[in-house]
Amino acid sequence: MSAGATTRHHPVPLSALKIIAATAVLTGVFIFTSPSPALAHDTSITGPTACGPLWIQTCGVASVYASHTGVSGCDIRNDGHGFGAAYRLKSGTTGYVPDTNGSQAGCGFIVAGSFSNPVIQIQACRTGFACTPWVDA
Repeated sequence: MSAGATTRHHPVPLSALKIIAATAVLTGVFIFTSPSPALAHDTSITGPTACGPLWIQTCGVASVYASHTGVSGCDIRNDGHGFGAAYRLKSGTTGYVPDTNGSQAGCGFIVAGSFSNPVIQIQACRTGFACTPWVDA
């Protein structure tokens, strides 16, 4: 710039500043109130392989859902064997959710955990016989 030249500054319009401020606030709120990524997914496992006519088919599906608060067990074989889902909460408490209607439509389900005490592991179980290993939810 030559001597004596002046620089003209263009102020940012007030409406643009409001949009920038609102975006920053909302982004901060979203970041601090969103569930952690570790709890933001549903988990389902199948097993054990101990059902059907030759005991070589998967018995059912155990699931964790609703931000790790709900557990369900669904029997998928019409073989006379019961099925359910075992679960473990963050506190160490364990429980079991049977599918009480067998392989008919519908599953057994409960709200077992909470946001402060979520379901952290599940097992798929043929009632009274075998379960899969514990799986992190």
